[in-house]
Amino acid sequence: MLTMLFKILSVSLLTFGIAANAAAQSAGPPDASHGFPAFYVDAAGTSLDICVDNAELCLLDNTPPLSFPDNFPGELFYQRSDAAMQSDSTGNLALLVTAVEASFVNLAGDVIPGDQNTFGRVRFRLDGVVEGRTYTITHPYGVDQVVATRSGARGVNTTEDIGCFVAPCDFTAVLSSRPIQSYLRWTNEAEVAPAGYVGTPLIEHRVTGSPNGTNFFRVEGTGIGAAYPEFQCGNDCIQTDLFVTMGKLSAAPPQPPTPVCGDGVVDAGEQCDDGGTAPGDGCDALCQLEVAVGVCGDGVIDAGEQCDDGGTAPGDGCDAACQIEAVVGFCGDGVVNAGEECDDGNGNNRDGCSNNCRVRSVCGDGVVTAGEQCDDGNRRNGDGCSRRCRLERN
Repeated sequence: MLTMLFKILSVSLLTFGIAANAAAQSAGPPDASHGFPAFYVDAAGTSLDICVDNAELCLLDNTPPLSFPDNFPGELFYQRSDAAMQSDSTGNLALLVTAVEASFVNLAGDVIPGDQNTFGRVRFRLDGVVEGRTYTITHPYGVDQVVATRSGARGVNTTEDIGCFVAPCDFTAVLSSRPIQSYLRWTNEAEVAPAGYVGTPLIEHRVTGSPNGTNFFRVEGTGIGAAYPEFQCGNDCIQTDLFVTMGKLSAAPPQPPTPVCGDGVVDAGEQCDDGGTAPGDGCDALCQLEVAVGVCGDGVIDAGEQCDDGGTAPGDGCDAACQIEAVVGFCGDGVVNAGEECDDGNGNNRDGCSNNCRVRSVCGDGVVTAGEQCDDGNRRNGDGCSRRCRLERN
């Protein structure tokens, strides 16, 4: 009975929820025959194709071969894995739906080129619950607590859809949804899945692949109790580890691209990639960081340089080897250097500082210096101090 119920539920159209854009894992390129990504890869590296080749195994409304848009379905799957069980003795049900799905943006599900979209889904539907009570649901993709909005049928009816819902679609938006963390597949038992598939939606089966290690569906809360012992896990608790699961394995799982040095993308094993392989620009031909080599005269003080003034001309304080030059004074530069008595910035011998930077007595400068008896600031006779700065007799 439950298997037949699953088959009916699995081929029904799903309603849309609220999307949240993000990015993770990887999406294949759009298939030219229908416009959807050819495959999606989960975090574990498992690649599933969009399932279009078998009506029963792919949960298709139409029988292949499919032609877009003529007999193309309004809903397709990369993965779908559902679980259901009776929630009480009256026939009420608890249902879990998880899927990575392809559909169309318009709510009518019409097959319209350009309307393609994809999303990941986690859905709970619980019957026989009590309004206002909280129910804890443990499943392969986490633990959720939900509050019943009413008592009875579908008192809990929540759907989490994460993907793109505006055309044109960003097909990477689905990658942040929970079902694409890790695809579910049949456990390795005597009954094996069809070749090339992770399971079949025609048979209930145990699964593996939960990123949390919770490969079961459990509901706990007020009023939850099953008539069948196989579902009971204590007071107000039901649980099953049987799922109906579908998904078509990619024939040739995509391999990571080979790193190419010089393509402008820093790949694994590369320290840098500046879009070229020329040396001397900080990133070498193997896309490894180059050790900086200082160049004297480039205006940058590198290791081993004391200075770098942007040139190599001598005499400016920084020599051609970018070492600080020793300051050499010269007479007439206006600076009293070592060995100079004075430096007035010129070579005039008659201004008190000679052309060899020695202090020189100048008669008539108003200063009595060595060799002068007087200096009245002029060089006239008859005023008591002769023009040779000698005292005159009256």
